[in-house]
Amino acid sequence: MAEIIVSEKPQKFTFVDNWILEDTAVFETIHEKMVHKLNQYVDIHHFPPTIAQIAVEPPLDNRFLKQQQVWAAQVKAEAG
Repeated sequence: MAEIIVSEKPQKFTFVDNWILEDTAVFETIHEKMVHKLNQYVDIHHFPPTIAQIAVEPPLDNRFLKQQQVWAAQVKAEAG
């Protein structure tokens, strides 16, 4: 699994794309936990909400597309 760093002080979150997990319920549970963690982090550090959205949803901005592709490749490689 890859890690998402959302600030200068590294705070790591697990990133899992739904094509890795065939069990939709498992993916949804992990996704909900990721969203919850990121929302807490955003609330604490006053990030714009779009940062959390970009981190856990399909890219909303081309600036983040390349990094998300890197994370997806890492997840796929580690999944075997």
